[in-house]
Order: sequence, then structure tokens, then C-alpha cells
Amino acid sequence: MEVELNRVELALKGIYDGWQLGGEKENNGYSAMFRMGFPDEYIDSERPLLMYVGQECLHGNKEKTQAWIREYQNVQRTKKRITNDWFDYGPNRSPFWNFYRRLSGLSFNVLWNNLDKFHPANTQRLSWEDGVKFNSAYGDDKLSILQREIELLKPKVVVFVIGNGKYTASLASAFSVSEKELKKYEPNSQEFVSEISAVLGLQNTIAFWTYHPAFLQRSGKYSEAIAIIEKTINQQNDMHPKS
Repeated sequence: MEVELNRVELALKGIYDGWQLGGEKENNGYSAMFRMGFPDEYIDSERPLLMYVGQECLHGNKEKTQAWIREYQNVQRTKKRITNDWFDYGPNRSPFWNFYRRLSGLSFNVLWNNLDKFHPANTQRLSWEDGVKFNSAYGDDKLSILQREIELLKPKVVVFVIGNGKYTASLASAFSVSEKELKKYEPNSQEFVSEISAVLGLQNTIAFWTYHPAFLQRSGKYSEAIAIIEKTINQQNDMHPKS
């Protein structure tokens, strides 16, 4: 069943349809592309937007359209099952989605995104080389797909819950920055949340980089990571109050 997209999703669709580096992979041994949905309640909302960026959407398939992504977020935010003639899902209690709900509690509209937009059909994730390639800049304006998403939506905060290693290379590629320089900010056991707005060249968005929530939970850093993010946002707001 084809479900109507809202105006923000249509603008995002324009980005995805025009992606010069990866679109053809959907029909060539790869999963369907991850395409952000945008809850209707977020449109023209006074709550600021927080983009929540995971590593990749594993087991993606053709049914997981932008409208599906939108509804799935609605379920996770409200914790109420949605059942209709094309969608039937309840709340996901994984560390990733609990972290999403905790961030929502900081008075943000939290929007689900992923760094890697698809994965090979027969493996769990993109190779290092493909992650770099498909996250790189393209087109006359030399922007990556992630930069285009951020430029369109203008989130106040971006939280990358992507760990390090391969994802350091993908993240560096997405912002055309040196992987060697970005490695200085990789999460580690002492500094497991890094504020990386400056190194990514973001001027009006606060960006954080931390481990995947499943790892944060295993290491006992889950609640502390949320507290660090909240404290840094509050400090930034105090330094730059609204005019």
C-alpha cells in the first residue's frame, strides 16, 4: 500500500532520489536505502529538532519506506502499538530505542537517521571502503547525503551513536574532514561522549559522538552519557541564549 508523504518527507525524498553515489545499489545486491521519515507532529513544532544517527539499518527491505520509518518512530516515541492494513508494530525495548526515548525527554523532537543508508544483502554492514565511498560528497555543491539532510532540516543537535573504527572513516567522509584528525575525538573508556561540532564544521548545530547505546549499557555508561549530553546542551544555551 502506498502511503502519502508529508512535505518534509517529500523534500527528503528529493535528496534520496538525487543521490548520485548509492541509489543504484538498491537493485544490485544491497538492501533498500534507509530514507528518513518525518513525523507530522514535528512539522512547524516549537520544540527543537535532535537528529539521532545510528550506525546502519540492518535487515532493511523494500517495505521499510519513509512512511514505515515515520510510523515506527511514532510507536517508539509514544510507546503505543500501531496496527493498520499496512503496519503492525509495538514498542522496541532495545537500548537503542530506550536511548531515543531518553533524548526525547530532554524536550526535543528526536528524529531517527542512520549514517550508512544501506548494507549488502548477504552481510551485516558495509565494508570500510564502501562506507567511505557512499558517505562522501557529490554534485556541484560537494555535499554528502548526510550534510544535505542536515542542511534541509537544520537540527539544533545531532547525536551520533556510532562507535568508532569503521564508522570513524564513514563520519570523516560525510563531512570531508581528515580521518586522522577525527580519530582524536573517538569515544573511549575515559571520554565516551565527545562534542564534535567544530571539527565537523557545524556552526549552528551541536554535535555529539558516543558509542552505540547497547555498548553504553554493557559498560555502565548509559545514563551518564545522557547526562553529559544534557549538561553540554544547557551550557551551550546559557552561552548563546535566544535573542
